[in-house]
Amino acid sequence: VWVADMANLRLGRYTPSGEALGSTPIDPTNGIPLRWDRVGDRLVAQLRSLGVGGMPQAGSDDPVVTMGTPTRDTLTVLPGGMSFQMDGGRPQIRIFDSEPIWDAATDGRVLSGVNSAYRLEVRDASGTLQRVITKPFETEEVTEADVTRLRRSIRQLMLDQGAPPQAVDAVIQGMSFADRFPAFAQILAGPSGTVWVQHIQSMESL
Repeated sequence: VWVADMANLRLGRYTPSGEALGSTPIDPTNGIPLRWDRVGDRLVAQLRSLGVGGMPQAGSDDPVVTMGTPTRDTLTVLPGGMSFQMDGGRPQIRIFDSEPIWDAATDGRVLSGVNSAYRLEVRDASGTLQRVITKPFETEEVTEADVTRLRRSIRQLMLDQGAPPQAVDAVIQGMSFADRFPAFAQILAGPSGTVWVQHIQSMESL
């Protein structure tokens, strides 16, 4: 079992019974891990550069690399996302803006796509492009009613988790919203080479 302890910038390893097997440091100057996955016995993560603390310039591509090993291998490089950035040392959150979405299969394949368009790429373990999956898709507009519902829902969720009201208000005020919903939410490598896609629904339909 791998445990990402971001507060202490380290990766802990444990047996299934809970016995500690040591830890390795996480170097944030290489980027902040946004999403973790496992390919065989390798732990991998998508790194996002925020342009602070010695990191590369914000807005650069997001590499997916092996973690917790002496050497770092790059599985694939994703286009940089726009929904989470830093501006003047403060986090900027833009809900529904374009983001790279990916999944790693147990056989080493990597599925990826930018969620602003319905176009998915499937690469083998060596990084060679195997398939491109496209579908005509019309994204829906994000309305003012959607924004109001989302702000209210996010605010209540944060309060329910015990966040201080002042901190919640600061986060909510710092949020902005894209003009349109993404084309898809998540992708998943399924059995026998299948690719599963989670569609987006508007707030009204939900």
